[in-house]
Amino acid sequence: MKILFLYSHGGEIVTGGEKYEDMLYRDYKEHPGMEVERVWLNNDKGRLRKYLSPLRNLLLAWKLRRYDLVLFNSAHCFNFLPLIWLLKSMGVKTGIIHHHFLFHGMTGARHTYYRWLEVGFLNGAAAVIVPSPYIDGLCRRMFPRKDIHYWQIPFEPHPSQLPAAPEPGNLLYIGTIEPRKGLAHLLGAMSILKKRGVGGRLTIVGKTVKPDYRAMLDNKIAEEGLDVRFTGFVSDEELQRIISQADIFTFPSRLEGYGMVICESMVNGLPVVCFDNSAMPYTVKDGVNGLLVADGDDEAMADAIGRVIADRDLRRKLSEGALATVSSFMTRERFRQTAISDTCAIISGK
Repeated sequence: MKILFLYSHGGEIVTGGEKYEDMLYRDYKEHPGMEVERVWLNNDKGRLRKYLSPLRNLLLAWKLRRYDLVLFNSAHCFNFLPLIWLLKSMGVKTGIIHHHFLFHGMTGARHTYYRWLEVGFLNGAAAVIVPSPYIDGLCRRMFPRKDIHYWQIPFEPHPSQLPAAPEPGNLLYIGTIEPRKGLAHLLGAMSILKKRGVGGRLTIVGKTVKPDYRAMLDNKIAEEGLDVRFTGFVSDEELQRIISQADIFTFPSRLEGYGMVICESMVNGLPVVCFDNSAMPYTVKDGVNGLLVADGDDEAMADAIGRVIADRDLRRKLSEGALATVSSFMTRERFRQTAISDTCAIISGK
């Protein structure tokens, strides 16, 4: 079986979604009887090239006939919408890995346009693969006749995981630095806590995607005198050291298809404080393994963080709940078996 992962741009494995697809790629590569390739087209190099890419990519159709399955990422719907429908008319099997709906984070004309793009793209595929229970539910409601496969992301202890030694008030955020992730709300909560006399230190681990947004955060930190440290990317060993010393995993994101870092933090026994939106309540159960707060409410987030810092029995209960939740996560081996079996079924049409 010949399988191709085709991307319009990228190449660097950074986000949770990219790590998921890289894991799937490696599972295919290790499986006997499967030949797998990965191609990034660099469609985003230059404005003209970017906007002509949907038409230019149609020229790939003839070469793609030799693959048994061509896999796309739904975030690249603009570049590949015409191609996926051409492949469908040619009988070439295609699959889309769908992490979240981009249009959910948009308003006005962009919301309408991207909804049309994403829905049209997903309708063109033979199968849709989703890693999140939240997105799985949305897709099954929106596309009741579509062949949808839920391959839950596996979460297991990291080989270099350290024993937990939480320092009270030591807050942790892991993720990209961009408006959707809501870090301005977390800083707002920290400002409120500081005015209440509650000490808190925040470590932010991740790549800056929007430099202007990072500059705004830096200004706010300086103006409010907040104790915040940006690490950028760190090694796995350093990340495990940071996690082991964290008291609370704080995740102020305004929109997530899954929120993989929430699950990864729970593997380490960290209670989670996050907004009650999109995928978050599918993993975070209020008062069980974390605290859910009203979406976009800085004061509610400050209240929740303050409660966990002050009440160590609550912190212990939520930590135990987080570790108990981990038992429901898919294992690495089960993921591999499910993905391989379903992929064979997609290719064979069964």
